[in-house]
Amino acid sequence: MAGLKILLLWAGILVMAEAQYQQSTTALPTITSPSSKPITTPTPTNTSQTQTQLPVTTPNTSVTPFATAEAPAPPPLECSYTVTPSNSGFNITMNKNFTTGNYIIYIKETGRPDSGHNYSVQFSNESSTHEIKHLKPCTEYEHDVAFIDAAGKKTPCTTQTNTTKTNEWKEGDIKNGSCMLGYVCYRSDWDISSSLSTSNNISAEPCKSDKNVICFKPPYNDICTNLTTKFTSGNCNALSLTRSITTDFLNTSEINQTSPTKLPAEIKTDLPPNCKNLNITYSCQEVGKPDELKNLTDLEPYTDYSCTGQITDNNVNIKNTTAIEFRIDCDLKMSIPVTSVTNTSIALSWTTDSENCGVVLPKPQFHYECSCKPTQSYEKTVADKNPSGGTCKIDRLKPYTEYNCAVHPKYNNYVPEPTNVKPTRTNIGGKCLKCHLDNI
Repeated sequence: MAGLKILLLWAGILVMAEAQYQQSTTALPTITSPSSKPITTPTPTNTSQTQTQLPVTTPNTSVTPFATAEAPAPPPLECSYTVTPSNSGFNITMNKNFTTGNYIIYIKETGRPDSGHNYSVQFSNESSTHEIKHLKPCTEYEHDVAFIDAAGKKTPCTTQTNTTKTNEWKEGDIKNGSCMLGYVCYRSDWDISSSLSTSNNISAEPCKSDKNVICFKPPYNDICTNLTTKFTSGNCNALSLTRSITTDFLNTSEINQTSPTKLPAEIKTDLPPNCKNLNITYSCQEVGKPDELKNLTDLEPYTDYSCTGQITDNNVNIKNTTAIEFRIDCDLKMSIPVTSVTNTSIALSWTTDSENCGVVLPKPQFHYECSCKPTQSYEKTVADKNPSGGTCKIDRLKPYTEYNCAVHPKYNNYVPEPTNVKPTRTNIGGKCLKCHLDNI
């Protein structure tokens, strides 16, 4: 009995110890045990009986980590805008509580996809409105706005309507401008590049230094007139502006100057027909002699000239023409109707005519030289000069010899090519008479 009581006592102690152990382990983190081994109940020293072995529950082998705080989610993107017409386009305004940062705005005319333009804009609390300028008046445009994040991703923004019509222009929106010399130019904050029309359907040209200015070159015949230009755009009321086209618009390189072909020299010019008070006076210089100025009436043939005209308006010099260069060569027409021949001489008689140099033929600077060359030897013979022209006689020729006789016109020191060559044989005579009889 005593042994049974001892066993029951130990069993109770072990049950209580197990309960206390389980209670203590529930309040601690789970710790990993290297192995699960049964715990052997110690045997009392005063008994020889072996006690029953009770297993011990092994704790969970995983360690539960401490909970970490998650990053807060970004606030939702606020991106809506309003479009209102401005003086020359639109104002794009971001609505309240929008997300600040980089945006892209896309604008194009309705029905014209080729007219689109992109605008990169940075909106902030201090700058929440961006104006798109230089649009066409009375024109409907499509528009889109998108937010661009740091990665370059685009997020479209919302608006009540994606189309807006620009305002109508008014008197004073188009003014006179300046850009290119000799051009009529107009300035406007509106895009008027395709609005201009004239009576001659002239195309407008953009000013390279100012996009708000367009220009067109007035026709040559409209100089010294009042030119009206009409502007139309969409359903807008047309605007008309009138400009006085003065002689300031005259481009001297456009003046048609016809070179003279006869003497006395005359340069024909085509001035604008409506400029009644314009005149041109020419002064000329021989090439290589810049200090010797001459009038057209003093020019000579066979000479290279450069002439410049002074343009006057009501006798006031306003511009100079571009230089015109020319040379007048005489169109000489010569005939030798009468020839007198002896055995040692040939006498020539000729007439000369010229359509473009008739006025200089009587002048002393114009004279002639005669020459006769044997057809066999081509040796030069002595020629008599007759400054008055009309006749000449060449002596000391060989009897019964054929010569090519010519009349050489000369003007000062210039000798044109002979215009007439007449083959002529001298008469029989002297020592050559026997030679002639032997050949019969």
